[in-house]
Amino acid sequence: NKKFETLRNLDGDDFNIVFDHALDYPPINWSMGMTIYDERLYVADTDNHRIIVYDLENNEKLLTFTSPIQKYCERSEVCALMDRNLPSSIAVIDEKIFVAYGWQDQIQVFDLNGNYLWKFGSSGTQAGQFNTPYRLAALNNELFVADLENHRIQVFALDGNFLREFGTYNEVSGQDSKPFDVNIYDSQIFVVEQIGGSILIFDLNGEFIKELIVNQNATSTSEPYSVFVYDDLIFVSDIGDSSVKIFDLDGNPVKQFGQYGDRYGEFKHPSTAITDGNRIFVLDAENHRIQIFNIVP
Repeated sequence: NKKFETLRNLDGDDFNIVFDHALDYPPINWSMGMTIYDERLYVADTDNHRIIVYDLENNEKLLTFTSPIQKYCERSEVCALMDRNLPSSIAVIDEKIFVAYGWQDQIQVFDLNGNYLWKFGSSGTQAGQFNTPYRLAALNNELFVADLENHRIQVFALDGNFLREFGTYNEVSGQDSKPFDVNIYDSQIFVVEQIGGSILIFDLNGEFIKELIVNQNATSTSEPYSVFVYDDLIFVSDIGDSSVKIFDLDGNPVKQFGQYGDRYGEFKHPSTAITDGNRIFVLDAENHRIQIFNIVP
């Protein structure tokens, strides 16, 4: 029986988290991003240069597709990252799949059958250009892109036209930040701040609201890697201490689960954690799998 509790209960909340299933065959090679849309799980199988789509009712693989413009390069080969065309994040809007290719500084667009439609973006600092846009999110037919090395969030229409941007300046520390991930919930934008190891919260106009400190223990090695907000709870994948941390919207710790290792319930580089309200899906990148946990009373 592989179901066991992996929960470290911090505040005595009224739910538990138990391991249920792993998607690990064939192995998922260093995945960096995934999303849920219409009872399907869309996964950026990063180092395998492909997108995988699973049926969430039975965990069966429905579809696998790749970009037609990629140049394949093995991890062991000496080749520039910009030549590898690695998918790093996914958003599905209006029956179109938007895929961030973070090292190529572009967004590629596919239909729900995996057919390539178009791309937009190029390398640079001007509006509509990128410098390592690893992650993206969607809201109200707009695409939000975390433009990491340009220290900003850019917003685009679904046709790829640039709409607006705002800098992810950290008013608490007084310095620019590196926005590694972005998620939107209840008219607020949540950004993983890579330099300070925190979550920055902005309104939809890009005005800074507050900072959520992930590393609340001075002896911790926290390094937040992704953020996802659902039902007034903030889910943070932490590659520093190989865990998933859950906070309320005020930044108070609710739960934490996981530790370093390769057994079920353990993680090596948990790159993303998302939920549908009943299950938590964790990309366990270095263990080449997705672990699925049930949320139970």
